[in-house]
Amino acid sequence: ATLTITIKGTKVEATYDGTAKTAEGYTATSESTLFDASKIVFTGTDTVTETAAGTYPMGLAANQFSYNDANFENVTFDVTDGELKINPATLTIVTEGATKEYDGKELTADGSISGFVTPEGGAQETATFTVTGTQTEVGKSDNTYTLVWDGTATESDYTLSETIGELEVKTSTKQLKVESLDG
Repeated sequence: ATLTITIKGTKVEATYDGTAKTAEGYTATSESTLFDASKIVFTGTDTVTETAAGTYPMGLAANQFSYNDANFENVTFDVTDGELKINPATLTIVTEGATKEYDGKELTADGSISGFVTPEGGAQETATFTVTGTQTEVGKSDNTYTLVWDGTATESDYTLSETIGELEVKTSTKQLKVESLDG
């Protein structure tokens, strides 16, 4: 007799939080009423554990399975690998906007960054965030920033959600008073 056994590895999806995540195990099913899951012999590893953002296969393959039953001379394993998918955490970056009349001095505005992960039993991850936007002359520009991955945070573990403010210097409405030197 012929037997087809469907193996589905566990799929786990999580968001990066600095702690290890695990996908473990598989299910075994068959259309046959004579199928007995306890007769499966598995010689592989059905566990994957990782911490960093990414997609990690479990590594299940048909050649890691056999079926211990003399009633079936032809056993086929239809295997869907399991996987662990760790999505990046989101850093929220906001730079503020500002407006002023021209006065010859540079216009700047603040900004903030939030969402760095604090691994269990550890310190909050870090990177250097600096608001760099300036506008001195009449006109508009984005309130830009830099983010330097020089701390404990790893760039690939994060995605950025940005709200960028606008800096605007308007024409001065102050009146210029001109006096001649000879009165």
